[in-house]
Amino acid sequence: MRSPGVGTLLSPAAEEYIVGWINELRRDGVLVSATILQLKAREVAAVLGITPGLIVASSPWKSSFLRHYRLAFRTKNRAGQTSPDDDNELRRTFATDVHEWMQKLGVTTVYNADQTSVFFEMLPKMTINARGKQIVWVKYGRREKQRVTAMLLADSDGNKFRPFIVLEAKPSTNAETQALNVSTRHGFDRVLWREIKDIQDANDV
Repeated sequence: MRSPGVGTLLSPAAEEYIVGWINELRRDGVLVSATILQLKAREVAAVLGITPGLIVASSPWKSSFLRHYRLAFRTKNRAGQTSPDDDNELRRTFATDVHEWMQKLGVTTVYNADQTSVFFEMLPKMTINARGKQIVWVKYGRREKQRVTAMLLADSDGNKFRPFIVLEAKPSTNAETQALNVSTRHGFDRVLWREIKDIQDANDV
């Protein structure tokens, strides 16, 4: 009988199969998160006929597995990365400039509006890669350009205002209809506006 907390281990052959599977995904630029590794280990265990629940692929097992096969979790690379020190210096300089202009112009409240993209494809922040590799190439699906724009607004007193979503729609070929769409339906036609308004009301945006 096993001691509490001790789980069944996969055979070396089974683990090597998982390593091969990971390498295939890496070559294709697909992210492999800790959860994906855990689910794959359980899937392999089920194929081998191991009783469900005995293979838990716990954090110690994942750490041992990665260390044994010289793998490690890496953060996916982003373009235009800057160091924390650079960010902090830019933040301090910007804050100083803003306060100076507020005093010169007699401004008491500053509003900050910004827009950010909301993508429909969400990917994990970490992926498995070979040790020592600093750059992780990631292949995205075909929906990387499917997104909406969220407008955010806050002020210097710490107040956050209701965000709104910017969507694109084909303008009407009828000038009068298009003017009505813009003035009463945020640019959407009558049919699409019914659906958009329901979504807007449901999400309080």
